[in-house]
Amino acid sequence: MKRKAGNKQNGKTNGLAKQVIEELAHIAFANFTDFVEVQAVESMDDKKGVPQLLLVKSTAELDKKLFPAIAELKQTDKGITIKLHDKLAALDKLSKLLGLGAEVAPNKKQADFSKLSNEELMALQAISKKIYR
Repeated sequence: MKRKAGNKQNGKTNGLAKQVIEELAHIAFANFTDFVEVQAVESMDDKKGVPQLLLVKSTAELDKKLFPAIAELKQTDKGITIKLHDKLAALDKLSKLLGLGAEVAPNKKQADFSKLSNEELMALQAISKKIYR
């Protein structure tokens, strides 16, 4: 019986680990173009080039999974300000959580995925597919 309880607890822990990985991945891989769109506006008066218009996307258009990437959203007298969470900090935490270590990037070593659970590997695969789609 204790083994079953341990398996239940382990399942909860693995589920939580997957959620943490996914949340960090959404923060780490969010891009400003997920939230705004840059459009060229033609103008007869413009002799220096085509001016750009920055449009904030409607929340109805946004992937709800990206909302955690937003650190701050506010309306000012000059417009709307969107501040995202620190991408590098999220990448660092994600790489540590996945066991990639800081030495992987500088030395261009291969990452050791042998320590990751199946759920963590599946989450990493899903993240990779999203990035490289």
